[in-house]
Amino acid sequence: MTPRPCRPARWWAAALLSTTLAGCSAIPEQSPVEQGPALDQAPRQEVSVEVEPPPQDATPEQVVTGFLRTGIDDTGDHRVGREYLTDAASASWEPGARVLVQDQRAGQGVTALAGDTVRVNLAVLGEVDASGRLTEAAPGERADLTFGLEQVDGQWRIDSLPSDTGIVLSQADFQRLYQPVDVHWGSPVSEELVPQRRWLRSGEGMTSALGRLQTEPVPRVLEGAVSTGVPAGTRLETAAVPVSEGTAVLRLSDTMVGADPAQRNLAWAQYAATMRQLPGVDAVSLFVGGNLVDAESDAVGERLSYPQGAGYSVVSVEVPLVLLHQRQALQAADPGSAELEPLAQPQELRVPSVPSRWDRMAVSADFRTVAAVDGRVLGVWREGALTTYTARGELSVPSMDPLGFLWTTQGQEEDTEVLVLDTSRRGGRPESLSVPWLGDEQVVQVRMSPDGARALVVLRGGGRDRVAVVGVVRGPGGEPTSLTEPRPIAPQVGGVQDLAWIDEHSVALLGTPGPDGEQKVWRSELGGWTELQGSVDNAVAVAAYPDEREDGLLVTTEGGRVLTKAGATWFVANVASEVVVPGR
Repeated sequence: MTPRPCRPARWWAAALLSTTLAGCSAIPEQSPVEQGPALDQAPRQEVSVEVEPPPQDATPEQVVTGFLRTGIDDTGDHRVGREYLTDAASASWEPGARVLVQDQRAGQGVTALAGDTVRVNLAVLGEVDASGRLTEAAPGERADLTFGLEQVDGQWRIDSLPSDTGIVLSQADFQRLYQPVDVHWGSPVSEELVPQRRWLRSGEGMTSALGRLQTEPVPRVLEGAVSTGVPAGTRLETAAVPVSEGTAVLRLSDTMVGADPAQRNLAWAQYAATMRQLPGVDAVSLFVGGNLVDAESDAVGERLSYPQGAGYSVVSVEVPLVLLHQRQALQAADPGSAELEPLAQPQELRVPSVPSRWDRMAVSADFRTVAAVDGRVLGVWREGALTTYTARGELSVPSMDPLGFLWTTQGQEEDTEVLVLDTSRRGGRPESLSVPWLGDEQVVQVRMSPDGARALVVLRGGGRDRVAVVGVVRGPGGEPTSLTEPRPIAPQVGGVQDLAWIDEHSVALLGTPGPDGEQKVWRSELGGWTELQGSVDNAVAVAAYPDEREDGLLVTTEGGRVLTKAGATWFVANVASEVVVPGR
């Protein structure tokens, strides 16, 4: 790795630290879990629903409400929905432009206005754009849709509608008709693929739709942080992507010829990882002008079954162990056991003593680097040797990325900075990272993803916290150079006490205490939905790991209790002043 030149750091000074001894106690406690909407979780049911055409002599209000109900129409051209429209309106209507997911519990207001106009006001849970990106709505958010009508052969029909009307679905219908899929992007610093969640309508056209999504450019939120092997302007040459004997055949435009061998190799890996999610697809073949796309890897022939054949793999998120900070030591524990049972210590983990006043910690994936903060002091243990730095403001929880860079923020009054330290560089100092898009907000917390291409941030401004995902742009040696503009998530979460990555798709959020002292715990799917996991008391931190039952959450309380969740119950699993997930 090429080290990044170090900027002058006038406000840092080496500091000599003393050690203290602290204990912890445990009190059993339980709390019920309150389930929120889980639109992508419940079993799918094949239900045939008949969509009604416009009734004879329907009023304008009936025509509009009937049209909105046709979003469930399974015909590819939304034939029944077009019966509610004039020919001109039908020509301009784009059903795939947007999906509004409405909250039917809050009701729908339909108002007849002057001039043969009808306005519909509905509560919104979220919306999906034309590229399948889902954005959750803020609590209580509502949308107004205004329709103009005229009479055709004595019957009212919609003549004008909002350009982004798309379709409207209830959450139950959305769950039934749409399913989550991933598109994949290349990491610029490793042979890993970074997934991004999208939503597609189930049915015969899903193979073609997914192929088109993977052909699109890198999304703005990850621009510069990930790469694609598909050159800009490339498109699918055919409307449909045929599947022959388990192989999806993608015919790409001539623009693909301009890709270099490494890009073509990446493109094969991307399409293989993405298309294999579909039932009946076991491999992909890529063609340009009737010829197979050459790949850099000799393992790629006429078809590719797995991205590994092109030298890539989907980012790994396994967490074989967590570390409990107990009695000035870090103890390896099994996150999958009910009581976080001890495991053999990693030989690479060499930290002689970590006093409990180091209240927040991070450990590299290879266990060779440990970092902790104590107010304005940052301590870094490399191979057991401690180096300390003193900042001019309070430091936030540190986070390690897979390339060995340590991240934190420092705050002083209304001014905060994102700090990055290359832990592989002897004598290096934390450097301030420029974030020009901040405006009036401040980055007060940052957590690196397992792939190192994304970060989870807490933005604070106007008396409120916002949680967002940003892309991490790096230099040729992997050194971070900037953060992309944020994509907000989990709008229902107000103040944020702590946060953690669960896996490549989901994060855990611990709220600040409410008026009753309780703190809510949330699980948020990136590009998906946020679910309430219940409430806890006196919590200071949350850690997380992937678990097939979605119970991989560990909450630490002020008294040193480590709470975990099993189904609808929180219980005390162990005692520790902190739980650390290596590599996060």
